[in-house]
Amino acid sequence: MQSTQSTSQLPALPSSQLPSFQASQPPGLPASQPPSSRPPIHLIQLNKLNKLK
Repeated sequence: MQSTQSTSQLPALPSSQLPSFQASQPPGLPASQPPSSRPPIHLIQLNKLNKLK
């Protein structure tokens, strides 16, 4: 149960706050969170959107 909650909450947070934060404060995100952890998620989302299109 703990494993599922962790995996469910982890992607849910960055997914929801990524576009909002990046649109408001792009430099604030990488400064607060590890740059090697944020960009990959954003790239993956962009790739998924492109593939869907």
